[in-house]
Amino acid sequence: MTSNLRRLPLAAVLLSLTATAGCLEWEEGMCSEGEVPLYSIEYRSGGQCIAEGGPVPDGMATYPPGRVPQMVGDKYDRWPLGKKYPWADEVRPGLRQQARELARQDPK
Repeated sequence: MTSNLRRLPLAAVLLSLTATAGCLEWEEGMCSEGEVPLYSIEYRSGGQCIAEGGPVPDGMATYPPGRVPQMVGDKYDRWPLGKKYPWADEVRPGLRQQARELARQDPK
């Protein structure tokens, strides 16, 4: 009986740690401080970060103003050229056509 009473506090601690473990959530930033995220015009999952104000490499584009994802998985962490992008009217004109042309050139 005494040994069971000694285990009770340990069991309570383990149970409380297990219960709170699900509450801890890690959010990963899209880029480091001083950088902005870019998305690939050709590939849905492509992207990179560049220094704020830096040149945008060929094949990449900036997100629409006010729709720049800050954290991985946030509501703006979506491919702006996708059919279901809620802010499609805010995507820079000509990017959709450029993406279609690149897809036609891809020898997959």
